[in-house]
Amino acid sequence: MQSLGNRKRMRDEMQLMKYIKITKNVVYGLLIAALIVIVGGVVLSRFDTPFSYRLFSVESGSMEPDIHVGSVVAVIARSDYTVGDVITFRPSGSKSTVTHRIAEAQTDSNTEQIHYTTKGDANSANDVSTISKSQIIGAVVFSIPLLGYPVMFAQTQMGFVMLIIIPSTIIVYHEVLEIKKEMTKIIKKKVKENEKSKPEEL
Repeated sequence: MQSLGNRKRMRDEMQLMKYIKITKNVVYGLLIAALIVIVGGVVLSRFDTPFSYRLFSVESGSMEPDIHVGSVVAVIARSDYTVGDVITFRPSGSKSTVTHRIAEAQTDSNTEQIHYTTKGDANSANDVSTISKSQIIGAVVFSIPLLGYPVMFAQTQMGFVMLIIIPSTIIVYHEVLEIKKEMTKIIKKKVKENEKSKPEEL
């Protein structure tokens, strides 16, 4: 009876260890996935890609309900833009970006340059200043809700440490432990093989 109880306890312990290992692997996988998404979001919001896609975080509700606050918009440059397009642009004299819809497009008869009037869907009036094509970064292709919050936070000093440095350190530490564990197994295996291959002393 005691041996049956011991075997049952061992099975329960093995099952528990299995669940713990699965949970650890799932958490580790989610951590890696989250890190890739956040780092990718930060990189794509700062640099052009080979496919001309850029990501930008939406910090206001001027495009509600189509684009929510805290969303990330994927933007691609086009050769031309028309009324109704949702675009991301830089207002004159500003380093920040705005994502609004083109409400009007007028061509200057003297310069033949197109001037665009923009408007947020949730705003009651058009934007005060018009913009030129050179100020437009691109047209919005799609948006991802909520992703903008971690991407914006990761671009601050505290956010960079909490969302990128610390998770990266955890991942590197975990990989070092796994490599050490595998190396230990290999060394032990070779030691056993060497001991077996030694001739027995008479």
